[in-house]
Amino acid sequence: MLDANEYQTISVSLQRDKISGDSISSSIKLTSSVGNDVDISVFILNYPENKIRLSYRVADAAFDANGQLLYILPSTPDFLDIYDLADKTFKRIALDINQYSNLSFLELMPDGKNLFISQHNYLYQFDITQEIIASSYQFDDYLISATGTPNQKLYLTTDDWNQNFYTLDVSTHQLVLNNIDLEDCYIQVHPSWKYLYGTAYYDDFTKIDIQGETPQVIYSNYSLGEADKLWITGTGQRIITSDKRFLTINPDLPGEDILNSENINYSSYPLIGDVAFDKETNEYYIIFETSDYYEDYASLHVFDETMNPLREIVPEPFLENTNNGAYESVRATPKIIFSNPVDNTIILFSKAESNYENIYGIEIIKSD
Repeated sequence: MLDANEYQTISVSLQRDKISGDSISSSIKLTSSVGNDVDISVFILNYPENKIRLSYRVADAAFDANGQLLYILPSTPDFLDIYDLADKTFKRIALDINQYSNLSFLELMPDGKNLFISQHNYLYQFDITQEIIASSYQFDDYLISATGTPNQKLYLTTDDWNQNFYTLDVSTHQLVLNNIDLEDCYIQVHPSWKYLYGTAYYDDFTKIDIQGETPQVIYSNYSLGEADKLWITGTGQRIITSDKRFLTINPDLPGEDILNSENINYSSYPLIGDVAFDKETNEYYIIFETSDYYEDYASLHVFDETMNPLREIVPEPFLENTNNGAYESVRATPKIIFSNPVDNTIILFSKAESNYENIYGIEIIKSD
């Protein structure tokens, strides 16, 4: 019982041996004598690290910069984790998918209302507002990529030889097979929302016009098809491909729009795993594919707008318990990266190079 304007200090202790996860969020509820409740959110890091630990292997993640939400899909999709960067709280939603697949990925629609979860040849539409799987779709073979536009169209590719390029109307759930052969093609929408760009390993690099009712191929360039993934950065004048190619384009040209193609000549790294671009600093953050032969793959590499190397960012190591109760430092390998324009930070998913178990973490890094 307190009088008006009085306060009392309440001490709360933590029993770490009762914590089941590496990083958890909870709350403390205070109830007044008149029945008013106040919930105080509490986030607990169970290891002396600055990163947020995840006690599962991450298959993929998606980032909603407007809502400041991270969507995290584990390799065994029993649930979906949603991390609120503003409140620093987790929400876990059970998923009735019951499928394990190494071919899992997430695609967030531009309006942030629907999240698509791919599991081999199944696609699940997750309604973010209702927090339920609203629809599901089955394909003849496994899905390679999906990319969405503001007019509620989702474009998808599978590894079929012929029936492999689809348009899904998210509002009506109508799925249409397009008469365009995009064998093993990974596609991404251009920021203008007018075009798709696609690449396939040892196949064509393709541009598709999606402004009309039916998608139309603008060009298909065999000489550029040596990558299995691409990233369209900034306002859409630059494309980076997984085989370390840096393309300058003018998407408004009526035909082939590639103005220049350069190789990212950086050491002997074979392939690019992920890319993020900071519009404020015009810097590229690149993760190279891991290899047992190069210890410095544990670094995040920073390049300027002309793809000159600037610096390296070494992720914070993981700490692993030893038999004597101490901690042992374990190298962290970058896996997935996002650039957050709200607070000029880098959101990095990394994996501990541990011999014991799969440990992942989220590290928030100041980009400057």
